[in-house]
Amino acid sequence: GGFKDPLPLVQAPDGIIYVGEFGAGKVTALIPQDPGCWETRAPLPVRLLDAGGTALNGKLYMVAGKTASGPQTTTYVYNPATNTWTTGPNLPGAAVENPAVVALSGKLYAFGGSTAPFSGAVTNAAVYDPGTNAWTSLAPMPTARGGAAAQVIGGKIHVAGGMGADGASLAVVEVYDPTTNTWSTAPSMSTRRDNPGSAVLDGKLFLFGGRTRNADGTTENGTLNTVESYDPATRGWTARAPMPTGRRTMMVGTLNGRAQVMGGEIRGDGGAFNENEEYDHATDTWRILTKLPTGRHGGVAGTINGVVHVVGGGPTGGGSFTDVHEAFSFTASASPSSATVSSTTLQAPADGASGAPTAPATATDGAAAPATATDGAAAPATATDGAATPVTDTDGAAAPATATDREASRSVSPTPGTSGAEADPTIDDPAGGLGFGRTSTSMEAHEGGSAVTETVTVVADDQSAQGVTLTSDADWLTVSPASGTTPLELTLTADPTGLAPGSYSATVVARADDAAYSGATLTVTLHVRSSLDGQRDRRPGHATDRPRPARGHA
Repeated sequence: GGFKDPLPLVQAPDGIIYVGEFGAGKVTALIPQDPGCWETRAPLPVRLLDAGGTALNGKLYMVAGKTASGPQTTTYVYNPATNTWTTGPNLPGAAVENPAVVALSGKLYAFGGSTAPFSGAVTNAAVYDPGTNAWTSLAPMPTARGGAAAQVIGGKIHVAGGMGADGASLAVVEVYDPTTNTWSTAPSMSTRRDNPGSAVLDGKLFLFGGRTRNADGTTENGTLNTVESYDPATRGWTARAPMPTGRRTMMVGTLNGRAQVMGGEIRGDGGAFNENEEYDHATDTWRILTKLPTGRHGGVAGTINGVVHVVGGGPTGGGSFTDVHEAFSFTASASPSSATVSSTTLQAPADGASGAPTAPATATDGAAAPATATDGAAAPATATDGAATPVTDTDGAAAPATATDREASRSVSPTPGTSGAEADPTIDDPAGGLGFGRTSTSMEAHEGGSAVTETVTVVADDQSAQGVTLTSDADWLTVSPASGTTPLELTLTADPTGLAPGSYSATVVARADDAAYSGATLTVTLHVRSSLDGQRDRRPGHATDRPRPARGHA
């Protein structure tokens, strides 16, 4: 390890440090990472545990849950613009803890919950419309449960797992269609789990951890670390890399196309976890982030304008309560949305050679990743392990640069008139730019069917480009929100109404008011299937959707 006869260090404006080695004809790029930071926001009006909640229209909603006096029906609403809380209408039906809550098309949906610990699961379902400030009851769930996970895929709500009326953990998955107010069944999870964390990443449903409990009160595993994902295109579940820390009742945020899994229960000493671990579905890897200031379980998390709000919960295992509200974000210019996915070109010609060899380097893990080229050929270097990892290419073969989400390039070149070994590097740092979480995405709908949705993120090199506007060049594709400040999570909605079976292409363009930021484009392909197609007739997934080999469960 280490460097041989290193030249003076050079640091670029974006924080990347370049190290040249005398006589070796190579330059190493050390890419800094940002584990994120926390700040305190206005506390919840009450101390509340096991509420359901999510972000909707730029606000955080918390529904039901329990206080020291028992289960509740209250709705609390947090406005980050004013840092204040208000109270909304009560959830219809019985007071419950652990309802599953999710947002879809500008409305808030709540499913199930329990009237008592380990019992009293209900089938209730309801929708809240902020426009009318009212809840409306919906068709009940086929299976009564509390502590389930609810997420939206393709315009439908998938409710997974939970605890049944008999106190046993469930593997069942049921799908609610808001256009018809009806339920259907999806393939069950491979592991029974209640109170898991969940997220939708790249159009797939991910379930993190949870607990496996039996009806007789015995617990098979109270802190599962297993992860599995559901692909609606194949209707199959796939095992993923396990969490570093097994737990249940955790809070989950989504920033930069990754899931941040925070808190949970229960430690060996009876306390709540304060771990904050980030999952990257593109690499199926985990990295460690800055811990929760207040360890807790059973809180609510919601991601709003690049900030994950974590509210309420319990600081110790079981029935404890808090009103704490803490907010997590990536603030440095080297956040995962930029530095970990940038493609950095290094130029260091050998002494006496003509031309400038290049060595693209990519880090994908949240750690500084030195990349070294010694052969005069393009050599990609990727770090995926959470540690500074020098990677050297010595084979003389050209290899393409890689980027997991978006690409930006910087170069180091020798001072004119000097040899590569003796040059003081000079930095050519292009203007900052916008970028999407991917360069293209595919969506699928049925002829005459309901609209489908996909989530993407637009980011900027410095994380805070204001006045960013989004446009689509196709009538069938809408983008929401249409403007905002990066990092900005977007919902793409593709409506197949009036479209014949076939493939359609559209372009989403992101532009910033500040001309210093270059724009970005995202190509969206919509595959409209004939209404006569059977459920088994499925198109092959694109590169990022190819099934991964299954892993064994812990």
